[in-house]
Amino acid sequence: LEMAVTRSDWRARWIASYSVSIGIAGWVLLLCATRWDTLRSHLWPLFLFTALSVVIKRLGFHVAREVTPSLVGIVDLAALFVLGPAVGAWVAVMSGLLYWELSSIRHRLFSWRFMVEHPLFSSGLKALMALGCGELYVGLGGSIAPTTVTWRSLVPLLSTLAAWFSIDRVAWGVRAFLRGGTRELRDFLRNMLAHSILVELVPLPLSIIIALAYVSMGEPAFVLLALALIASGALLQRFSEVGGDLEHHVAELTALNDFGRALVEAQLGMDPLCELLYQFCSQMVDAPVFVLELMYPEQNLVDVVVHAEQGERQPRRTLPLTGEMQWMANAREALLNNNVKR
Repeated sequence: LEMAVTRSDWRARWIASYSVSIGIAGWVLLLCATRWDTLRSHLWPLFLFTALSVVIKRLGFHVAREVTPSLVGIVDLAALFVLGPAVGAWVAVMSGLLYWELSSIRHRLFSWRFMVEHPLFSSGLKALMALGCGELYVGLGGSIAPTTVTWRSLVPLLSTLAAWFSIDRVAWGVRAFLRGGTRELRDFLRNMLAHSILVELVPLPLSIIIALAYVSMGEPAFVLLALALIASGALLQRFSEVGGDLEHHVAELTALNDFGRALVEAQLGMDPLCELLYQFCSQMVDAPVFVLELMYPEQNLVDVVVHAEQGERQPRRTLPLTGEMQWMANAREALLNNNVKR
């Protein structure tokens, strides 16, 4: 158990170090690249694009754990095309920072991980993405605040969209690898190929339409388009929630049916039943740590029958019964700790 805890602590430290490094690097480059007089002259469009980006983030849905929600890239990229790399980067940075901070406050997650690590990583990464993709866009001949799109201008536009998506996936893929090794990375890539390309990469060309609407058609058209995006985001979020609930219920019913069949066919020994519980609970709940214990209050012992971390089984062992375990055995209730967050 101590070795498993130590390994988990080291993974958390590596993730924190990586996140803080990305965050600091992004912020430093952004501050160095910013021309403050230019930024002050674009405060109103900066506010408009940032507010829209935060709202779209809130209405998006995640395709993998801890990954930026879907659809949000279209607003950040539109700001980059309209305002240029440095000012557009501030839209991506501030919207990413505000989203994570407000989300943490809404869910009452006041730990270092949620209040500092995630917002710093997200905002720093967005700064690096915006500055890098902005330089790529300009270097390939793209024009700031475009009024029209030609076949020739599609080259810098589409190259920028592809670079934006690729940098974001690589950065989050590194976090997945640090969190759970190759197994977590494979799961991340599987989710990306199955969902992320469809709901994050494919909608990115809409950023070009948003930029053209703002530059060529004026703010009223931009506001109408923003309202349409918000309505579409709300509908997509609702469809995602309904589809996810339906898929979850089907998986639950299937697992319960299989469990009942396996229970009838299995021997009624304690160890086979514990193994069945572990197998089918793992199908229904994707828990990084799974522990199944049998308490013997008369002997003051706890038999740790099943202990798995990231799918890796730990050896069976016996531990002394603690006061908390004694309380759960007597009260027949779960022991809740408000300091432990999912």
